[in-house]
Amino acid sequence: MASEVVTSETRAEYMAAKLAKTPIPEIKAEDPPTADAKKEVVEQPEDGDKPKKKHTIDERLSKMAEQRKEAEEKAERLEKELAEIRKANAPKDAKPNPADFTEAEKYADALADWKFGQKVKEEAEKTAKAKEAERQDKVAKAWNKRYSAAAKEIEDFEEVIMGEKLVLQPDVINAVFESEVGPQIHYFLSGNREEAEKINDMSAAAALRYIGRLEARIEAENEAKREKAERKAEREERPKAPAPIATLNGSNMNAGLGIVDTKGNVTGSYQDYKAARKQGKIS
Repeated sequence: MASEVVTSETRAEYMAAKLAKTPIPEIKAEDPPTADAKKEVVEQPEDGDKPKKKHTIDERLSKMAEQRKEAEEKAERLEKELAEIRKANAPKDAKPNPADFTEAEKYADALADWKFGQKVKEEAEKTAKAKEAERQDKVAKAWNKRYSAAAKEIEDFEEVIMGEKLVLQPDVINAVFESEVGPQIHYFLSGNREEAEKINDMSAAAALRYIGRLEARIEAENEAKREKAERKAEREERPKAPAPIATLNGSNMNAGLGIVDTKGNVTGSYQDYKAARKQGKIS
């Protein structure tokens, strides 16, 4: 068998000859669909089977449209349920998420409400911080005043306070700092470390009750000291009884005139004595 050599120059001729040798299948034109095509068609059964029913194009399209509608409704229902779940699980005061809303208008309303709420919250926090700063300033000034008073009343106050650092629970520190007798409580616990350790082993509630009892005891002692000091001051300010008035007699009266002394001896001249006696100034 002879072989043909195909080159770039002869490729076009070779392909044309090849196609010419290949038979072209005959295509028969089918009859155009008639109105009866929309009617129901029944296939003839084979081997005694029941006939299979076919649907028309309209029925199929209607069925597909119905299925699409059901799918869209289901998707919309699932989307709403998902949005509700997201809202329920979202952090409190979280910014609204557009994905949680099916309508742009509702999202816009929720966003506006959230922004307003954030502004109100910021203002409230700002006011609360200012009030707390003012309260802390008052507490600090009151503590300094009480500290100075305690340092004057207690001889070794600063020596004991400035000793080993006193460690207490945060709630207890706040209670001591705000107490009317806080510096004295500090002084007591600084000088009685075993009591401070006992407090630290307590729960916060028990420790605060202990501080309350200690505060009441110190206040009672202070009240007793004040009453004692007041009684002492009253005794010191009470006016002393005047000296008893001496009984006047002739010699005392005459002594007062400078004519006779206290012993009754005449100290003036006889004329002075005579004139005073005449005037009734001496007896």
